[in-house]
Amino acid sequence: MSTTNLPDNRLRFSSAKIDFATEVGLTGQPHDTYPGPGEQPRYDWLRMWYISLLANQSSYEEPTNYREGTIWFDLNGPTIKIYSESQWKEITEAIYVDDSETLAEWIENTSALLISSAPEMTFSGHSTVDGTTVIRIPDEFADNIDQENTKPFVHVNGLFLDPRNCSYNTPNTILVAGQTIDKDDRFTVVIKNIKPELFYEPEVVIP
Repeated sequence: MSTTNLPDNRLRFSSAKIDFATEVGLTGQPHDTYPGPGEQPRYDWLRMWYISLLANQSSYEEPTNYREGTIWFDLNGPTIKIYSESQWKEITEAIYVDDSETLAEWIENTSALLISSAPEMTFSGHSTVDGTTVIRIPDEFADNIDQENTKPFVHVNGLFLDPRNCSYNTPNTILVAGQTIDKDDRFTVVIKNIKPELFYEPEVVIP
């Protein structure tokens, strides 16, 4: 009997039956040494079989010997794949983070949320009139603010205003209630990624 160690680390046995005495060796013979030129191999076939099972397959072409759960390192990617549900798929597509979502789907959905999330931005300025309660958002910011998922926080002359009194007024303005901004007052606005309805809890009790 002879075997072939394939480039993708699989061990292939010939179709002939093993002649134990000739190919494996009788008790006391050197099973662990490789044969010399023209000699019959005398090492532990079962151990080599286990080694071949433990070795991941890696190749540029799909394996020809596989079953459900077989791991394959696709060198074209390179990508680790698994044979599952009668097809080769990326291993992240077979790992479930809950009952309905695979790791690959979770990564895709999370990436989409991060990409679509509103940016956090800051701008500052000053007023040229007395008694205003409206701050204009710069045009380049206003076009990129998701007002449903962000909240404006305002400082006037270095003092932090009550966030409950600061809200979007129009797509390009912020309304400051209960506070006027007068001539030469300085302000800073910070747009944060916080849903307006979730940013404030009115009463927290310390037991």
